[in-house]
Amino acid sequence: MDTSQSTPYSYSNPTPTPSGNKELDIKYFFFLFLRNWYWLALGLMVGYGIAWLKLRYATNIYQVGGSILLEDNARSSLSEELITEKLGLEQESNVDDQIQVLKSTTLMRRVVDSLDLNITYYTVGRVKTSEMYSPHCPIVLVGALPQLLAYGTSLRVRTLNDYDFILVKGENDTLTCHYDTPFVHNQIEYTIKRRASSLPGTEFLIRLNYPEGTAAEYANKLGIQPVPGSNVLNLSMRDPVAEKCIDVFKTLVNEFDRSQIEIKNESGRKTLAFIDERLGYITEELYLVEKDVEGYKRSRDLPVAIESKASEYLSKVSSADEQLMELDLRMAMLDAIEKKLNDPNAQNEALPLSSEILASSAAAEIIKSYNELVQERKKLVVTAGPNNPALKALDRKIEELRAPLSDNFTVIRRELNERRAQVSKRLKPIENKIDAIPTYERELLQILRQQQIKEQLFLFLLQKREETALSVAAQVSNTRILNPPVGQGLVAPDRRRTFTLYLFMGFLLPGLVVFLFDYFNNRIYDESDIRRNTNTPFLGGIMQSSGGKSIVVNRSSRSAIAEMFRMLRTNLQYMAKGEPKKVILVSSSVSGEGKSFITINLGISISLSGQKTLLLGLDIRKPKLSRYLTGQQEERGVTNYLVGQASLDELIKPLPDHPLVDYLDCGPIPPNPAELLMSDATLQLFKELRERYQYIIVDTAPIGLVTDALLLNKHIDQAIIVTRFGMSRTPFLRMVEDIYSNNKLPQMGVVLNGLKARVGYGYGYGYGGYSSSYGYGYGHGYGSEYFDHEPRRRSWSWRNFLKRFRLK
Repeated sequence: MDTSQSTPYSYSNPTPTPSGNKELDIKYFFFLFLRNWYWLALGLMVGYGIAWLKLRYATNIYQVGGSILLEDNARSSLSEELITEKLGLEQESNVDDQIQVLKSTTLMRRVVDSLDLNITYYTVGRVKTSEMYSPHCPIVLVGALPQLLAYGTSLRVRTLNDYDFILVKGENDTLTCHYDTPFVHNQIEYTIKRRASSLPGTEFLIRLNYPEGTAAEYANKLGIQPVPGSNVLNLSMRDPVAEKCIDVFKTLVNEFDRSQIEIKNESGRKTLAFIDERLGYITEELYLVEKDVEGYKRSRDLPVAIESKASEYLSKVSSADEQLMELDLRMAMLDAIEKKLNDPNAQNEALPLSSEILASSAAAEIIKSYNELVQERKKLVVTAGPNNPALKALDRKIEELRAPLSDNFTVIRRELNERRAQVSKRLKPIENKIDAIPTYERELLQILRQQQIKEQLFLFLLQKREETALSVAAQVSNTRILNPPVGQGLVAPDRRRTFTLYLFMGFLLPGLVVFLFDYFNNRIYDESDIRRNTNTPFLGGIMQSSGGKSIVVNRSSRSAIAEMFRMLRTNLQYMAKGEPKKVILVSSSVSGEGKSFITINLGISISLSGQKTLLLGLDIRKPKLSRYLTGQQEERGVTNYLVGQASLDELIKPLPDHPLVDYLDCGPIPPNPAELLMSDATLQLFKELRERYQYIIVDTAPIGLVTDALLLNKHIDQAIIVTRFGMSRTPFLRMVEDIYSNNKLPQMGVVLNGLKARVGYGYGYGYGGYSSSYGYGYGHGYGSEYFDHEPRRRSWSWRNFLKRFRLK
């Protein structure tokens, strides 16, 4: 907080009893985080980077959804329909049961077997291994024997060319194999087929999972949500490969339809089995009856249907006559062809080839060749003379075909005569049996009646069997796809949620570290840290000297730090309530907190008001006063006076450039400093110095280490306890509180030295509990025109860089 315009100290003790705990101050913590913005920014960047990497290499999960309708009006098998109609029952669709069937592992196992889902393919990248759907993978595993041993194994394959690939067994163990050629790995015979070309060196991972486990996995992935008030089911599934989900959806519905049809046709199949069983019995009985009819017919050499035999025999006679007429016609045709062949006037004419008998015999081929030669001869006769060698050659070929053709005609004529004799022989017995038919009609009547009954029953069963088989074959499922499966986009990981989570964590973790570091940090940084731990009056803060000089106050100085010392002087005067206070003790908790620096510049500030001032160094254990003033340690000092070796006139020296300021340092370090300060010589020392000087500023040993300062309580009028920004610790303030509450030192106050600019709070808090209204304190922000700026030394080093990025 800024200290440039603080009001002089108020002694009404407005602060409550110190608790030592940090209160929840939203403004304080806001500026605490603002001061450490770089840690929060770094955390946000790290969180963003982690989220990006997680999303970059995470496995994307896609969702596929669709809907199906379970129709109520679908009929099952024929027999089931008849049974339910006869009983007066009505079939109802149980949607809950169908949902359980759809989610069953048994049904999903059929899908897994149909699509080979238990075999998964992956492309192996440098960081990420991504799953590929098998239809798009350039290679495919077509065999793994024995299957039970192969389940749970995996293959790592690296493509080499269009014919070979490398099986990676280990880091340095590989095996070159060929596509479509079995190879053995771990006692299992695998066969890999190449379906498409791929870049050489591409690695694939093939995993053979247990079908039961794969079926259970996809059954768990399947989500089914019924639509209220209808038989519609919304199906959804999530998987890294959306196309696989679509195929699983379609195959699942098909397998569900097939299973439903199988269930509905169960009664139909039983009906068919019953009909087949009855048909077996009826067929056997019908066969026995027909055997009786056959035996009677054979014993009497008669047909079964006597009443119709007359017309049957007449029909057979007519058929025999037609055969005889056909044979006579073929014989006449053969005579005509042979006559034309032997006719000298028709030797160069083509022979007819329309007769069925000739077309089916070897003579047909000869006649075909004969006609081709005749046609060729006719064409040659037009262009060549009768003595042409080619024409004579054709004549010789035609003549050579006549002899085999005549021989074939002889064979055909003999076959026709034999067939005519056979038909005539079969016709004669039929004519003799026509008159005997009425005699056996009565004897066959009873046998024919039994045969008729069995035939009607047999035909009835055949008809019902066909009807049942037709109903089974025509059975359809009551499932219909309303909305085909479509991809519904990426569902995991949630990019917005991931970025939000990791950015929040990136902000929260460093923020929490900053908060905890600040909460449990027992170092002193501002007035609030002092007020929480002690009721000792706070006299003000002194900013850190940017130039590293020991003396920062002079008559012409208008710097911010010089004004802070003037404000400290004013607060000391107000704390004295107008009474002349000549001896002011300056101490601290440990060495290095700046008590000598405060002593020197406070004394100079008091001297500028026209007061004769002495800077007295009584830190007789580790003297530094003269070294800060002149750069070297005085060999003689106050200890020489206390032991009676020198007078004050011999030891006191003036401070150059400051006529109203003298100084007296410690001198030699005595072996008994505490006893020396308790001696009568010390009392005499202060008595003489009070007579010579208006103000005496005493630089003593740290009060937090030794008791030297407390031994001087009867010689001083006021006490200043110096704390240092970021160095002094709050437990020391509890010691200060004990000293203050028990009046161990008179009119004690606390000074915070070495203040550094803190964003939002300037150079600490103002004096007397009043906050500054001038931005960043002396020399910074609003009001800086009242002060001269000190030159600021800027030097870069790793140490300063690390200090900059240190939690304050």
